[in-house]
Amino acid sequence: MKTIYLSGKITGDKFYAEKFLRIEQQLKKDTGCRIINPIHVLPWMGVKRWFFYMVPAIKNVYRANAVYLLPDWNQSKGAIIEFLAAWVMRKAIYYIQVRPAKLSRETKTRYIIMRRTPFSRHQSVSKVIPKYIKR
Repeated sequence: MKTIYLSGKITGDKFYAEKFLRIEQQLKKDTGCRIINPIHVLPWMGVKRWFFYMVPAIKNVYRANAVYLLPDWNQSKGAIIEFLAAWVMRKAIYYIQVRPAKLSRETKTRYIIMRRTPFSRHQSVSKVIPKYIKR
């Protein structure tokens, strides 16, 4: 079974748990893969400091077959380190981008998953996930 690791901004984001859980549920429904969510990972040696969360994060990147980067991944030091680790380990890297489109009463949001092959500068669209949010 394929394993996916989610990577994105956690420190400084008040609603990081909701964001990660929403993306995890959507990916489980669409792909059926096992997902490693960093909000469920315990820190190394039980010390609640940034570095001690990064040790199991790198270990989980090693275990995963692919890394999915959330839209705010480039605002986080930890997510950048996880991206570099995945790039060095030659893992498949996917970018999740949010593209809203306005409709009359509903807002239609599409999650576009871009794939980047290891050691390549080019990206290609892998999947478009439609999602509807009523307001």
